[in-house]
Amino acid sequence: LKSLNGSDYKMKFGDALVETVVEFLKHTKFSKCEANADRKNGHMLVFYGFVGLFITTCWITFYYYVMKKYSPISLADPMKWWANLSALSLLIGILIIIGNRMKDKGINTKTSSFDWTFIIMILLLAVTGLLTELTRLAGIRQLAYPIYFIHLMFVFYTIVYFPYSKLAHMGYRLLAITYYKMVGKDVM
Repeated sequence: LKSLNGSDYKMKFGDALVETVVEFLKHTKFSKCEANADRKNGHMLVFYGFVGLFITTCWITFYYYVMKKYSPISLADPMKWWANLSALSLLIGILIIIGNRMKDKGINTKTSSFDWTFIIMILLLAVTGLLTELTRLAGIRQLAYPIYFIHLMFVFYTIVYFPYSKLAHMGYRLLAITYYKMVGKDVM
């Protein structure tokens, strides 16, 4: 196969994809970018918070359908610890991102309402998720279930609007960097 400009590929797709995923997981390109160095920690916490919560979703699905272990799950269960750690990572990360956006950096940056909508949506997703758990633990069912419903609406929003959000940038960038690796170019 030839690349778009007619030259041979320098790397196979699978190899380039694995290398790119490892870079994403380590955030190595982000670390090299001096202009956005202060954004790295918030992004990593949000990224790993989402990864952890995806693992939690798979874990609870396994509990429910395979092990026939139903909610509420004990706080002593490792899955609960993992879920809470992931949720805190998401919350702290998005708060860091908000803090960084609020700082006056003395440079002209473009921020659209879509950026802020997504950031606020992730904040509300994290807050309603944690409030759902806290109100259930406190035994306030009349409050827990409406908050859980609102939380699920934010989950739905995040999934449905994924292609139009900053999260989609991650997927598009993954493919773009993979392609650049295949043709032997480096991209920041």
